[in-house]
Amino acid sequence: MIQPLASRFEGFYYDGQSARRSAAVVELTAEGVRLEASGEEPRLWRPDQLRLAIAAGEPTRLYRLTGPPGECLLVPDPTFAEALLQHLPQLHRPRTLLDRLPLTGWAAATCAVFLLAAVFSVTGFGLLAGIAARLTPLAIEERLGEGAADVLAPAARRCSDPDRERQLATIADRLSDAASSPYRFRVIYVRDPRVNAFAAPGGYIVVYDGLLRRAETAEEFAGVLAHEMEHVLHQHGTRALARELPGRTLVSLFSPETASSPGARQAGAALLNRQHRRSEEEEADRASVGLLARAKVETNGLARFLRRLQGSLGSPAHPYAGSHPGTVERVAALEAEGRRHSGAAEGLLAAGDWENARMVCGAR
Repeated sequence: MIQPLASRFEGFYYDGQSARRSAAVVELTAEGVRLEASGEEPRLWRPDQLRLAIAAGEPTRLYRLTGPPGECLLVPDPTFAEALLQHLPQLHRPRTLLDRLPLTGWAAATCAVFLLAAVFSVTGFGLLAGIAARLTPLAIEERLGEGAADVLAPAARRCSDPDRERQLATIADRLSDAASSPYRFRVIYVRDPRVNAFAAPGGYIVVYDGLLRRAETAEEFAGVLAHEMEHVLHQHGTRALARELPGRTLVSLFSPETASSPGARQAGAALLNRQHRRSEEEEADRASVGLLARAKVETNGLARFLRRLQGSLGSPAHPYAGSHPGTVERVAALEAEGRRHSGAAEGLLAAGDWENARMVCGAR
């Protein structure tokens, strides 16, 4: 006899449109998932509207496909997924096979998709790289990002100033909350005079302190950070690795020693030396303005920052501007996108606090 599992759980609801995370009570019924989020009317999610995502060590995520992008329910209880499938057998077939596999199975299956993506990219069918990225489980993306970040930000060059990092974290956390995403963003600061920043798969973002020193306000830095976060959210780095790395390298990225493997070094070098496609930059730009608006942060910070760097385009000292093609047009597009978003902005850090925080790597 199958032991009946609980039908009532506690979790968190994200509406996909704001930074708000609401406590929620979830009840599994024969009709679907009954959701009671704090401050909102109860609602019923039907089985045919749902996508179940299961990742080892992560809360179970339940997405409503007919709602706003990013609308989801997170339930930390490890028995929730099994209870959900028991009460709603219609969900017995998750959206992809990868959702059902243990970590080793994910690695094998993801490798297979990445290998196909690499083959088809060479033959002109780069679209499969996007499919590979969408099928990649969160745990695998994080392992890819960890290995790449170890190359982009070697331990010996990372900055360590807990007080200043806490100040900078208030900016990253505000944007992360507004993103309402399953990614846990990790911002790593590196001692390097160049004006640059990188986004790696799985939520890793590397920022050179040269960029911090050139950002005159916390809002300018927030604009850069929002742009890099959107590269993560749109999986641009994951797609790039699927398109550009040899199959043997992709396989090596799933070894237990990912962070120190030759494949990780090659992945990091690939991200370090590549330029995003123009369409990816435009996508990240548009989305970053919306992210800033949801976080109630001034939306023109990135435009101001790039405009100030225009005079040194192509200079080795300012690769962040030089690696983003069409800066004049991008600034105009960013400003136009900012005008589409109304609403009062709330300050991040006072001028004196920003002057202190951006010295996270110390004085030169």
